[in-house]
Amino acid sequence: MSNIFYFTSSFIVAILFVLTGIVCMSMPWLPEVHTAILRFLIENTLLISLIGLLMVVIGVAALSYIIINTSKRTFYVKKGAYSIGVDRKVLDGYLTQYLSELSPNEELPHQLIIRRRRILISTDLPYRPNQEQEPLAEKIYDDLVQLLEEKFGCKKDLYLSISFQSPPKDEAV
Repeated sequence: MSNIFYFTSSFIVAILFVLTGIVCMSMPWLPEVHTAILRFLIENTLLISLIGLLMVVIGVAALSYIIINTSKRTFYVKKGAYSIGVDRKVLDGYLTQYLSELSPNEELPHQLIIRRRRILISTDLPYRPNQEQEPLAEKIYDDLVQLLEEKFGCKKDLYLSISFQSPPKDEAV
């Protein structure tokens, strides 16, 4: 989805620059362009206002996209007087490996969010009976805290959100 937005916005900006360049280059040699531009500006004020609104919306959308996609991709672990930057992909790789060991038959979807002093992990696990869900969630939480401490020396707060899938239809009664 982000590639489509990037391509579309880049294409619109490129076309806008090309058209503006052509109009500006032709202005000194074609007096008809002067009068056409002036007539358009005088007669179509509402249309020009709507074009301006469209430009503002496109600009805000592009800025929002840039801000969202330049989010922090590293987190820092303090080791004595030094701090070490750890790329988000490294932590995501350990998390993917842990979840694949937890359920080798399935790929478990997960989301990793790194904030200033927190690490948020959410995942969707296969169905388990209700009595197994809480002990499994506690085990996963303890394992992930231990993984963070062993691999990174990280003492950040870990927030874990685990959801379990619904029981298969043949078991649900």
